Amino acid sequence: DPLAQNSRFQYYTGVAEAAAGNLDAAKKRWQRAGEAGGRRGGFDVAFAHLAAQKLGDTSGWRERLEAALDAPAGRRGGGGDSGQGAYTRGMILRCLGRNDEAQASFRRALQSPDRMLLHYYVRMAIGD
Repeated sequence: DPLAQNSRFQYYTGVAEAAAGNLDAAKKRWQRAGEAGGRRGGFDVAFAHLAAQKLGDTSGWRERLEAALDAPAGRRGGGGDSGQGAYTRGMILRCLGRNDEAQASFRRALQSPDRMLLHYYVRMAIGD
């Protein structure tokens, strides 16, 4: 199931579950997000980190995020699409606390064509 392997979907579903008062279901979603982020790179690492924070796990994430940022895909922004890449880089930078760089990356993503809800996700990230 592609959604089960997508940490962003699992993270936001967990946020919705928590808002509805179903903390057990939320924790399961955040655990799935962490598992998905461990298997994949890009924004999955960022959302796995956010999910881990919700679960109180902060150990080792800085190194994982920096490794994702330093990987060839992270340096060029991830993926072949520059807008998606800028979004991915911005998410990782934000998780690292490099907010000015993250905002610049998000602005670059908004300058690219809007494909596959990219601008929606970027605006969500800016609004968080």
